[in-house]
Amino acid sequence: MPKNLRSSLSRGLHFGKEASDLSSMQEIIPLKEGEVTTQDLWNALKKLARKNIAKMPLKANIQHETHTVEELMDTIISKIEHTDKKQVPFEECFPAFNRHAITTTFLAMLQLVREHRVRFIQSSPYEDILIEKRQEKEKESD
Repeated sequence: MPKNLRSSLSRGLHFGKEASDLSSMQEIIPLKEGEVTTQDLWNALKKLARKNIAKMPLKANIQHETHTVEELMDTIISKIEHTDKKQVPFEECFPAFNRHAITTTFLAMLQLVREHRVRFIQSSPYEDILIEKRQEKEKESD
């Protein structure tokens, strides 16, 4: 039995009709200038990982520092407030390069965005992502 006929018969056992083409229902919503997509954030994390893997020694004794999301939220806000431009590169917010630190820091960033305390800025596609503290009046308008 041909493979496509077999898969068609198999689909018929689970679904009442053929799969519909929903591509016409997809809507691409344009971003405002400087806004960042989730894909941009994912690419920034991958870039950070590649850069830090290259710096890692071949052998190391790893001791994890445990940070909470709340501690890292405070650290990120403090780092932004203590810079002249009031912006910090995405990569500079990570205290260490290990899974726990990266995950917890990224969750802290997302929580800060959720609470409208910071925003991600990217001047053009594939440029570095910056984190900027939002002003009080901006928080109220959202």
